Amino acid sequence: MGNDEIKLPCKPPLLFPEPRVLAGVANYNEIPYAGTLSSAKCILGAVYGIDEDGASWLEKQLYDNPAIQCRIILMVYPACPTREDTLMKLLELQNTMANRIRFAIYPVSFFTGYPANALLITCTEGKNYLCTGSSPNFGLGNEWSGEANFVLEVDAALSQQWQVFIDYMWCMSSPLNIETARIPKLIPAEGSKEAAEIWRQYMGFFPGESIFANGPEVDVDPLTGEVKAVENGKIVPLVTSEMNLSPYSPQLVELGSLYNQGSQVIVDKLTRIGPLDAPVKPDYFGMKGERRHGGVTRKTQYRISVLSQDDLKIIERLKNTMQAALDNMSYSLGDGVHWMPDTVRSLYQNEINCINSEGGARLKAIVTGDVAAFVNSNRDRLCRDLDNMYQEVNGGGYMASSDVAAILKNLTERLKRALEGKILPEVSYNSISFQDGNDIDQGSWGQAVRLLRSIALYSRKSITSERYFAMGLMVDRDELRKAMNVLDDVIYKEDKNNVYYRAKIEIEKVNEIVEDEMNNKDKCQALLDLIHGKSWEQKVSG
Repeated sequence: MGNDEIKLPCKPPLLFPEPRVLAGVANYNEIPYAGTLSSAKCILGAVYGIDEDGASWLEKQLYDNPAIQCRIILMVYPACPTREDTLMKLLELQNTMANRIRFAIYPVSFFTGYPANALLITCTEGKNYLCTGSSPNFGLGNEWSGEANFVLEVDAALSQQWQVFIDYMWCMSSPLNIETARIPKLIPAEGSKEAAEIWRQYMGFFPGESIFANGPEVDVDPLTGEVKAVENGKIVPLVTSEMNLSPYSPQLVELGSLYNQGSQVIVDKLTRIGPLDAPVKPDYFGMKGERRHGGVTRKTQYRISVLSQDDLKIIERLKNTMQAALDNMSYSLGDGVHWMPDTVRSLYQNEINCINSEGGARLKAIVTGDVAAFVNSNRDRLCRDLDNMYQEVNGGGYMASSDVAAILKNLTERLKRALEGKILPEVSYNSISFQDGNDIDQGSWGQAVRLLRSIALYSRKSITSERYFAMGLMVDRDELRKAMNVLDDVIYKEDKNNVYYRAKIEIEKVNEIVEDEMNNKDKCQALLDLIHGKSWEQKVSG
């Protein structure tokens, strides 16, 4: 594969081919997503344009990794690169590999654009990758003119949606067998009656007038998207049920969608200003900062401020408002961990900007003019306070002038940083996704319980504690409720005469659910049901 000097790493997420490959200055040791196949347990998807090379490559993957199971829909169309010899080889592979690999064929009668081309790769470590793009034949080509492909880690919700898509397409396809493998050898050319007739005869191997009419009756649930197939009055097992994949779960899809509506909020402590009062070393008073006798420890601390206690309280009150903003404009994932809906981010930033503006204005009003001059104007008072404390500790004497100078310098620097910066620290937003650990109590299920509990209680407490809701914040309460309503909570649709009592009862229900002995997955469903207005009754252990 091309240039031998530079071999590019291939770790997801990645796009291939990248410009260095297109320019001929680098290449790949192997197909770019091959690394994910070494730990793969399932390959599920649809491919078009498969040829002899593709069939041989797939066969090698199956022999190299005996744990892989494959279910692949082969997309074919008139004059496509897939030939009868290739399909026969794949049929032989299917027959010799027992249930490890199965193929279905989906013919596109009139080729007006490339059909589906994507593979979901499920790995043993619990990660899922989607390889999709325009390159045919598993991306084995090395021309790649105008093609682009992506290998991305996907969350459980998208994996579930891909599974039901393949289940549906599989039901709409026909199995690879002797008849369906005999694809006409057509070449792209102007249409002719002969070619059309040959293709029509091939289509005769697929059931019905519209090729699918006599296949299983496929039903797609309009609310959940779940696919079911029935043939001769019996439920037909779906193809994904053969592969030890998690069964389709609307609950999991809803949780994945929920996580994608927001981000974890992390306070960047490095950006916040320090306290405006400064610590004073006990050494300055001739004291040891810490004394220990056996298991008993005594610490001695001193602090000094150039600002009055009233001024300090005002600034501290403003700094503490950030926590109130976070509590009211995000959901708790645990101690000190918050998740904020994207719809709330601008409201939160406006709130923080107002607090910073007010804090900066108050500081400037207190510290008039130059900071050093302000501290120096309070020098006599500060020195008197320091000397009084020194004498109280030591029974007399005065603090060394060099120590006083160091303390005043520290106070000056703190005030300068405060005036040049912002009262409140910045926050960063990190995307998190819901991961199904294939265990009802592992993966993200425990975290999801905390998030759903927080969502359910937020809306209901905003009603029962209306008087105190968002107290101290400048944001409009109704606008905040609307932005925080990420699950279309039915409590907001309740009649105003009943909503208070319903909210109060459901707060108790939320706590009952969380404290119940059922597993975390069932708790998530119970909380979702409550939010969506469905009833839940606590199980009574017998």
